[in-house]
Amino acid sequence: MITVPEDRPRTERRYGERPIRLYDAERKACVAHRCFKFPDRALNTAAALMNWHPIGTLEVYNSKTGRLLGSYTKRASGLVQTWIDDKVKGKA
Repeated sequence: MITVPEDRPRTERRYGERPIRLYDAERKACVAHRCFKFPDRALNTAAALMNWHPIGTLEVYNSKTGRLLGSYTKRASGLVQTWIDDKVKGKA
């Protein structure tokens, strides 16, 4: 059985280790079981998920700070990617 130390607040246990999430803008809900520690892995996974995703938008955000890191939008013409922060992909 896993025991969690009680000296940390509940929100820190929940968001502390893997704060990066994927959000489906069409369903207005987070994508289940997609929590990441590193933003570049989250963005790469979002790109892979968009291959099977219907037309819509997947956003990558930090649940600790609420900051949007990037998004992928699938349209009938193709896939459009938007980087909010260039430091995420190492372009800075």
